[in-house]
Amino acid sequence: MGPSFPLERRTVPPCPWGLQQTPGGSLHLRSVEVAWYLVGYTAPSEVHVTDDQKKLPVRFYRNRNGKEPVRERLLDLSSDEDRKIIGADIKTVEFGWPLGMPTCRSLGGGLWEVRSDLPRNRPARVLFCEVRGQMVLLHAFIKKARAAPKKELDIARARQKEVEQ
Repeated sequence: MGPSFPLERRTVPPCPWGLQQTPGGSLHLRSVEVAWYLVGYTAPSEVHVTDDQKKLPVRFYRNRNGKEPVRERLLDLSSDEDRKIIGADIKTVEFGWPLGMPTCRSLGGGLWEVRSDLPRNRPARVLFCEVRGQMVLLHAFIKKARAAPKKELDIARARQKEVEQ
């Protein structure tokens, strides 16, 4: 079962996006909109998110040595806040696919970017492609210039070719 969190005891008004309460008192999300809806209204038990509710589940690119460079890069970020922001943006794409700006943008050729704005005006990007109904995270970096560096795009495109074979 996916992540869950305790909620404050308040009555939830009828939700138009498919909020379902189970006999055990748990609320199950059917879309990203429900998560935003719950920001203002909380329920008496827990909300559970399961993989089958994701429109585009995430998987990390794994190289021939078995390493997952994107996961390692994200874990190496100096701030928990940075990881949470990037993770929330990836989760938004998982549940809301297909999405556009400002969270997600096509780079052409089946390559996409998740766009995150970190504190102190630092834009972060996670590049991904869609393979067999999954969002494969190929490369992650913090932008230092307006345009994405060619080197970063080349890394992602090489990994994309590898996973699409």
